Amino acid sequence: MMDAKRVILILLISAFVLLAFSRCASNQNMNNPMPIQVKKVYFEEQIYKGTDKVSGFDIFIEVVKKPNLILDYAYFKGKKLKLTYQEDRNVYTGHYTKAMKQQDLIMSDDSNKEFQNQLPEIEEKIPFDLKDDECMITYTIKGEKGDFKLNNVPKKKE
Repeated sequence: MMDAKRVILILLISAFVLLAFSRCASNQNMNNPMPIQVKKVYFEEQIYKGTDKVSGFDIFIEVVKKPNLILDYAYFKGKKLKLTYQEDRNVYTGHYTKAMKQQDLIMSDDSNKEFQNQLPEIEEKIPFDLKDDECMITYTIKGEKGDFKLNNVPKKKE
């Protein structure tokens, strides 16, 4: 009888702890107001020369005037892009390129030869759950970090 109460108590405490931690992880506030005025945002696919395969993409965030903050990163299409500001155009740009060449692997009966293989690069998983046309922007203003989301990011029309 005492063991049954103990098991139920442990299960209840475990359920409470799991519920509390799962709420923390899913409670990302992704509807923060934009601290800058965005004039236009779009992305452009990059194509390998001589093929029709997509080699990456660029994202462009045109702003109305020079911001008093720094846009750090764009999280878009599952990738983390470092943003750079082009003052002459009032635009932030981010660039992603896929690896063009797969590296050769050494396959041998001698495992010492296989130690010469390089480890594959593993891309960092982005910390946001975004749709394909959503972009999360992180920024710094007066030493404070923040973020905001851009919805419906269109592909640039040719």
